[in-house]
Amino acid sequence: MIKKQYHRHPTSVSYFSNFIRMNDPEGVIEDELKKYNASVGKSKNKNYKLNVKWHDEKLYMMFVLRYQ
Repeated sequence: MIKKQYHRHPTSVSYFSNFIRMNDPEGVIEDELKKYNASVGKSKNKNYKLNVKWHDEKLYMMFVLRYQ
């Protein structure tokens, strides 16, 4: 399992910021992450940060390559 923390409203360009921009920044991105066998964990700052748990390393790499 891979655990990463991302900003919900990113200021820099990265694969996750590209993902957010392509999938409605104000929408529910948890549904889109389910396609990659990932889940959003608890965070103290729910409005600013996302704790994402990637359960499959191959799908994580596919996600990174797609939104790079």
